[in-house]
Amino acid sequence: MKSLTKYKCNWLLILAIIFYCQFLLSQLLIDYKNIYSDKYINEPAISSFIILLLMFFIIPIIEEVIFRGFQSKYRFKKKYLIAFFIGSSLIIYFTKIIYFGFFILITPILIFLTLKNKLNFYKNTLIIYSVFLFTIGHFNVNQDIKDFFIVAGNFIGGGFLLSWLSINFGLLKSIIAHCILNILMFFIFVNVNKINVIDNNKNINYNILQRSFFDNSTGEITRTKSTFEAKNAGLQNILHYFKVQNNKEIFMVSSLIKFDLQIIDEKNVLEDKEILEILEQNNIIQIYDKY
Repeated sequence: MKSLTKYKCNWLLILAIIFYCQFLLSQLLIDYKNIYSDKYINEPAISSFIILLLMFFIIPIIEEVIFRGFQSKYRFKKKYLIAFFIGSSLIIYFTKIIYFGFFILITPILIFLTLKNKLNFYKNTLIIYSVFLFTIGHFNVNQDIKDFFIVAGNFIGGGFLLSWLSINFGLLKSIIAHCILNILMFFIFVNVNKINVIDNNKNINYNILQRSFFDNSTGEITRTKSTFEAKNAGLQNILHYFKVQNNKEIFMVSSLIKFDLQIIDEKNVLEDKEILEILEQNNIIQIYDKY
């Protein structure tokens, strides 16, 4: 521990450990709907390669420049503070969680106080505030508050850790660390708690099997009046077959995960609503009212 004393803001590391522990405990102790959700858009699916490129490299770079750029080496440069204000404003606006006017008011006040006073108190307050905004930016207004608190520890802990790295080692190191964290979390996510369900719902029998992300075999989807079958198909492609009400929107467990589905109605015509209900019951999708 003595070797850590030469670094600045070690309290960030302590907070990172606390919130990561909270996140891990919540995964072990609490049953919850998966919150790593991609919004379904009725458009052709984006290739897995592009999604991985965005997730592993492009998005971490953008997020680090916005949220940790001004913290690099504890210098609080104006150009990065401007990037923080503009970038975080846009990100928070699109989540629709925080009232935008309130955010627009608070952020420039904190930036002004930090630049004017040059005191560590204001710098550290702005760092904590940036972690809060970084966390909020990973959620949307539809998601349950329970799920937010269960999973938020991952983003809060990651935010504090990346802030500590940026302050002590520079922006480039925090970018590299962010890319590594995203890669690790993705491979943990796609390999833990795989979905494998055989069940029935009234007269409907169904079989759901999550396929390996690395399975490159061709996906197939077929539908008749009483059956729906998909083999190694992504959720984005599966959902193209169903009509979604105009006042509803769907979030997927992940646009990258592929499934084998077999759903059979033994007595009646298999309706879109019935299939979507089965997918939602098994935490593959979440359906919300539009705001």
